[in-house]
Amino acid sequence: VGELMRRTDASLHDDDAGLTLIELIVGIVVSTIVLIGVGTIMINSWLAQNDVLSTTEATNRGQFVSSSIERAMRNALDFEVRAGGSQLWVHTTYTDHRECQAFQLTDGVAEMKMGAPSIDALAWGRWLDAADYSGFEVDVNVPGTGAFAQSGDTLEYDFSIATDSAPVQFSGEASIRAGEEGSGGCWS
Repeated sequence: VGELMRRTDASLHDDDAGLTLIELIVGIVVSTIVLIGVGTIMINSWLAQNDVLSTTEATNRGQFVSSSIERAMRNALDFEVRAGGSQLWVHTTYTDHRECQAFQLTDGVAEMKMGAPSIDALAWGRWLDAADYSGFEVDVNVPGTGAFAQSGDTLEYDFSIATDSAPVQFSGEASIRAGEEGSGGCWS
């Protein structure tokens, strides 16, 4: 009888092999913690990539605006800051459609126009418009004193472009190289 009981107990334990409810719950909890960790890493990587793309886009756009302004000033015969520092009008040494150039930087928009012999009647064309870049927050911001300031033959400019992280700041100065009095007919 004792031998039979031992065989019955042993066969019962062999039949119970498998996962218990507690082991199953522990496995699910551990798997959930691992998946949450992996998901957090992926989301943070995606957000960091968006910040980098936004900053890169803002840097490229700002450098384009800055270099266009400085190129016009290097070739300027005369220039004038208008509209409380939000506009720069430049008469250049170019003899083509770039002879007369105007730049406007206001909150939200960077605009320009160029032509010859006059730019008074020309409409502003958009360089940067936040609405055009819905994937990125590329938005021009200018200080309360305006983006442009004139000191003799020197122009100082200052603006920033907002990004998904910190704004990218652009400032500098440029002087005319071949000064000449008057607008050359570029503006009245």
